[in-house]
Amino acid sequence: MRSSIRRKVPAEIADNRLRHLNQTLVRQVEQETEKRLLQERLLIQQSRMAAMGEMIGVIAHQWRQPLNALAVMIQNIQEAYEFGELDQGFLEDMVHRSMQQIHTMSKTIDDFGNFQRSGMPHAAFDAARAINDVLILLSGLFATHSIDVVFACKPDAEHQATIMGCRNEFKQAIFNLLKNAYDAILERRDQGELIPRGKILIEITGSAGRVVIAVSDNGGGIPAEIVDRIFDPYFSTKDQGKGSGVGLYMAKLIIENSMKGCLYANNLQGGALFTVELAAAG
Repeated sequence: MRSSIRRKVPAEIADNRLRHLNQTLVRQVEQETEKRLLQERLLIQQSRMAAMGEMIGVIAHQWRQPLNALAVMIQNIQEAYEFGELDQGFLEDMVHRSMQQIHTMSKTIDDFGNFQRSGMPHAAFDAARAINDVLILLSGLFATHSIDVVFACKPDAEHQATIMGCRNEFKQAIFNLLKNAYDAILERRDQGELIPRGKILIEITGSAGRVVIAVSDNGGGIPAEIVDRIFDPYFSTKDQGKGSGVGLYMAKLIIENSMKGCLYANNLQGGALFTVELAAAG
């Protein structure tokens, strides 16, 4: 009887140690998971703040032209008054043209508000229309820097470009991809390479229940030594202060984690190609 008790005691001790080890491992896993989720939330918040800063820069650019036009019209009214040419017809024309410029500025603010709105539920939406919304916001920036943008939705994708997810998150991902192409083109020019006009091509194709969105540019491509790191958080090839290093990471997080799709990059002749693959809704 005593020998039987002696044999059980070491076994119980071993069981207790194993149980304690399992509990410790569980706590460590929970702590590491919580740390990772916290870091991910911080990165998402930082990316949103960085995108907001870039969007404010876009708005400032978009407002410059209508503000200049308003300044010219105000000067025209003053000169017309001084030369005795300020009649009702002239004044009505100036008011009408001024209101058009103000409407343009107001719409830019509305677009920005819709773009930044968070907490929207996941639902089916048209990927082509969402991409077009982003292009409207960036059109002035691209035009100023001589960057041509071609947006093509292939015939077989016209009725298959509906995807499921948060529309604004998707627009954020597309904004980041287009801004990355824009930055690559400007950086190539800064390095002394002659690019008369920048080119960005966006293509949507669809088949077998999939929607594929390809964004390509002539910004010189991705150096082979960093191609595996471009989606890492805080990784950037830009000079300090010119990039947050979270834009592509955020795009990948949205496409793959939130929308259960796939985002990857390849090099083309003279540029880079970013491909988004998503399941078609319905």
